[in-house]
Amino acid sequence: MKSKRIILMAAFISAVLLIGSLPATAMGGYGSIVLNSEATQAFEKGFTDPNLVYYHSGSDVWPDAIIGLNKAYELDSSLWHKCATQSVAKNHVSGMQVAASTLRLPLHGFAVLDDMGTKIGVWYSPLNTPTFVRRVSEKAVDIHTPRYEYRLNTILNGN
Repeated sequence: MKSKRIILMAAFISAVLLIGSLPATAMGGYGSIVLNSEATQAFEKGFTDPNLVYYHSGSDVWPDAIIGLNKAYELDSSLWHKCATQSVAKNHVSGMQVAASTLRLPLHGFAVLDDMGTKIGVWYSPLNTPTFVRRVSEKAVDIHTPRYEYRLNTILNGN
């Protein structure tokens, strides 16, 4: 009986060590977005980074969120709309700012971090915008569009 317990304990410890040693991509590791004052300032001053590809979520006039993803990564999501140019991304920021000021929703910039904590992009939205960042492969991530109850364009249109 005692030897069974030792064998089970050894198997359990081996499994835990094996899982802990797997690369995050094998486990579909999750990243996050974290408040970032540099990202906030860049979006608010209209600066765009040529090393990022910009996307928006929601309405073209009043987007719910804007992301800039490092060109080394592929966005594995059909829910985001790619901004054709850097100036289009700036126009989306302006639209968000008009909508947010009407609703008194402060907008913030965030750093997008992969599952290893590496900054792979930026995010701009109201503070209480839940999302997730999931590594799909070595160079592909799925960044979920904002999931909050009242989207900016819905509130502004009264629907």
